[in-house]
Amino acid sequence: MSLLDVANKLDESGFDPNKGKEASGRTELPEGEYLVSFDNITHNASGDKDFLMLTFKVLQGEHADETESIFPTLAETTSTGKAMPDFVISRAISQIKIVGAMCDIVVPNQVFAGNSTQAYEAIVPVLRPGIGTMMKLKKTFTENKKNPDRPYSNYEFSKAKQPSMPKPEDSTPTADEDPFKDAKTGMQIDSNDLPFDVSDMKEGSDK
Repeated sequence: MSLLDVANKLDESGFDPNKGKEASGRTELPEGEYLVSFDNITHNASGDKDFLMLTFKVLQGEHADETESIFPTLAETTSTGKAMPDFVISRAISQIKIVGAMCDIVVPNQVFAGNSTQAYEAIVPVLRPGIGTMMKLKKTFTENKKNPDRPYSNYEFSKAKQPSMPKPEDSTPTADEDPFKDAKTGMQIDSNDLPFDVSDMKEGSDK
């Protein structure tokens, strides 16, 4: 995106320099329905706070290649030190499980054992195999009475048809390449033909 494109998008976002408040460096998608891919999942830290970030990339339309990130928080306390409301944590857990479901991944409750940092560390490897999965994302906003300039984002996901993968070429080894060809032809092999002494092998051992 060129500098001019960024400046134009800044104007479209409602930025008013007369208010003296700089624009947020993070861009967000407007309300709408999008075909996206699950682009990344990371466990990050900012200052003394850590957080989980799930990123999605728009695949088509006016906002193609733009990204949207969600930050499901499992923090036990708020920024003011108060206990985090259960509904906030419940919503975060549901977001994580929904993204997993869109990727055909079951997120087990066991990943939420321990504190938030331990949970984030456990969640990343569970969801990482789903990166690249396509899904539909519907985004809406809810009024934020405390900060009208930053409305709450709401997300609804649904499954999308995945691109068909080309079938791999037949890789069945030929008779000359097949390492088990002797067994198939009925040829008898004794211990002298093996690269190790079969008398040294134990049950459950590869050698």
